[in-house]
This record gives sequence, C-alpha cells and structure tokens, in this order.
Amino acid sequence: MKKGLTITKQVHFRCAQRGRKLIEEGAPAKTAEPGRVPRISRLMALAIYMQDLVNRGEVADYAELARLAQVSRARITQIMNLLHLAPDIQEELLLLPRSEGGANPITERKLRRIAAVVDWGKQRAMWGELKRRRETDATSGRGVSCWKRKSLSTRRIRAAQEGTGLRGDHESRRNRHGSRLPVGVTMSLPIPAP
Repeated sequence: MKKGLTITKQVHFRCAQRGRKLIEEGAPAKTAEPGRVPRISRLMALAIYMQDLVNRGEVADYAELARLAQVSRARITQIMNLLHLAPDIQEELLLLPRSEGGANPITERKLRRIAAVVDWGKQRAMWGELKRRRETDATSGRGVSCWKRKSLSTRRIRAAQEGTGLRGDHESRRNRHGSRLPVGVTMSLPIPAP
C-alpha cells in the first residue's frame, strides 16, 4: 500500500479584481495603521529626501527640484527651510503620531518662524511653547479642529434661516414658501417659462 505525500504550507486568501479570490503563499500582508501620517511629517521627510538628491548630484539645485515637482521655487525653499530646524525637532516631526481626523495641529506655516531662528536653543524653546500651546488648545477645545468652527457656522446659518439669530432677538418674516428669513433678506426662485 502506498502512502500519500503531505505538504504543509501557510496560505491566505485575498480578493482580486471583479470579486475573484486568490490563494497566495505566506502570511497575509499587514494592514495599514489607522489614521494618516501628519502632513508636516511628510514634508519633513520630503525635505530630507530632496536635500539628499541635491547632495548626490542627481538634481542640480532647488530650481530644478521646483521644475520636477511642478511647484514654485518659493515653495521648495519653504519646504527646504525645515532642514534648518534643530535635529531633535526634525526627529520629533518625523515621529509624530498618526492623526485620526480633523486638521493637523502643527503646520509648516507655524514652523517657519522657528526655522528662521539660527540658535537651536531658542528653536527648542519656541518648539516647546508651540507644543504646550497645542496641548492646552486640545484640552480646552479651542482651535483644535475645523469641525467646531463648522458647527458654529452651521448654527449661524440655521439661525439666519429661522430668523432668530444666535440669541433669538432678531426680527424675522416668512417668505412665500413659509420659511423664516431674517428681515432684509429676500429669496428668489427661478420660474420656468410656460
């Protein structure tokens, strides 16, 4: 009697185009972490990469980088100025945690003022102040994300539509459709020709 041959392999299934299922060898690929890498981390990495291109001679200068990236020379300079930050600040920028949503609290524009300072000690003090301000804004709920500003704008729009204003002390009138409008605001609808 013959014995059968047994082969043991680790496989996983994945979906392909048009709902097809594929069997592939090995462990399944790791899924990406939730959230997205902050924009300032990507810009810092880009600045390091572009400086490396210039240093290796693959790109002649920042003007050529600007042409290749299809951005202005001024924008390339703004990005490359991130390299003027102290090395520990650059490292912190590269290792910022992923953001789950909303606006990124640290922007390149906020770092321009810090990068313009030559003394790394002063840069570190300014960076510490920026981080403290960001943390206090996060705990107090001020200026952290744009969704709060949007909700305030939404409340203002609703108040204007209802004719009550934010405090409810504005006069209002009804238009021909029965909607409330603040006094002085008119609404017109296009009427199709018969």
